[in-house]
Amino acid sequence: MAKEAKKNKDPVWSCTAQTIDKDQKPLNVGDKYGLICKGDFIDGLESPLKLEFKDSKNQYSIHILNLNQLTGGRVDFVATSYKPGKKQGQIFFFTDKMGKKIQVNGVDLEVATVIEQKQGQPAPKPFGPKGPYELAMPWWYYLFFIVMIVVILSLLSNKTYRIFQRKKLKENLSKFKTAIGAYNQFNKEWRTHVKSFSISTPEKFSKANADEFVEKLRVSFSMYIVREFKIPAMEWSVKNTLKDLKKYHFSIYVKHVSGIMRLTTEFEKASGSANVNYHDCEQISFMTRDLIQKIHQSYVQGRGK
Repeated sequence: MAKEAKKNKDPVWSCTAQTIDKDQKPLNVGDKYGLICKGDFIDGLESPLKLEFKDSKNQYSIHILNLNQLTGGRVDFVATSYKPGKKQGQIFFFTDKMGKKIQVNGVDLEVATVIEQKQGQPAPKPFGPKGPYELAMPWWYYLFFIVMIVVILSLLSNKTYRIFQRKKLKENLSKFKTAIGAYNQFNKEWRTHVKSFSISTPEKFSKANADEFVEKLRVSFSMYIVREFKIPAMEWSVKNTLKDLKKYHFSIYVKHVSGIMRLTTEFEKASGSANVNYHDCEQISFMTRDLIQKIHQSYVQGRGK
């Protein structure tokens, strides 16, 4: 039984520390040195080797950096120390890949600190790593999250506002209704504008009134959209107006979206411009009338009339 217990006991080796550089005196914290361990032959040692100290306080007094040689009876390491002081008879263990354990007795080591100790002050004490700490999310994650919330709220708010405006328009539609219908009302207003601003008589046209004429023409065009399609074009942007037209009158949108966008662009160019002349006003005038006529024809055909 005694023989069997002896066989099961961990093999015991001894190690010596050797400086790599001959002029390396004394050995400082963080300096590299050779650690040569020898003992009874052990068959089948496999790397990597894990180092464990019998006394956990000595954990950072030896730290393995590299394995240079591994045989059944000898192991050569490149090591360093993170704890200053004189250590004698340190006991630690090597465990290989297969779980074979080797005990090392009596390692003597003296490591100096690189921190200058002031007179009268106690020697600095080493400390191990702190943590683990939970890393906070990066700033862009929170920024992206906030931007997404703002965008979603903005879209919901914009959609709710458009629904409210459309509902309000339907409730007040009686204010905009005319006995002659949306199309005939536009033609009536168009003739009034042309006559009032002398668009048909160039010699009577006043360039000073060009901006007012373009604005009245734009209002008449928007009011046609309001009366015919129940869209609050007077209050909405062109983008939102076209979006509603696409949703509720898709065939009209497909046929005339380019014409509407082109006309609104001409309104924007002419509005407030000092260079608008008689020919510009005449062109915008007939362009508006022709587009309304085409839209009305498409609308009537779509209703089966």
